[in-house]
Amino acid sequence: MSVVEDIVDYLAELDIVERGVDIFTEADLNLYKDRPSSAIVTARPSPKAPSLTSDVDYHSLTVAVVTGQGEKGYTAGQRMSELLYRTLRMVLDVTINGTFYPCVLAATAPYVVSVDDNRRTQYNFDVDVIRYIGE
Repeated sequence: MSVVEDIVDYLAELDIVERGVDIFTEADLNLYKDRPSSAIVTARPSPKAPSLTSDVDYHSLTVAVVTGQGEKGYTAGQRMSELLYRTLRMVLDVTINGTFYPCVLAATAPYVVSVDDNRRTQYNFDVDVIRYIGE
């Protein structure tokens, strides 16, 4: 499993979002012509190389919350991004889909990235992940 898949599954297991309804990976969204209002978890290039001494690797993720139009969409996006941020603010020693994660840490607070022509709002926040890859 990928780190992105694991984080999406973790959030869905907590029953704060439902995969395929309000949270997706980038691969999930390839099935949709028009993107729904949702949270999207994507990977970014990692700033660190894997550690050979501690059997861990490092991942950087971005959680993008894209919401509907107008003030309602703006408020809904703010609420959802804050909820996901608080959930991932600091998660220690969790096993997801059989993989051990010593640390999941929200690296930034949610921030507004854009408001497009349709008045859809996008909030982003970054998450750093340490995954155990030893035996």
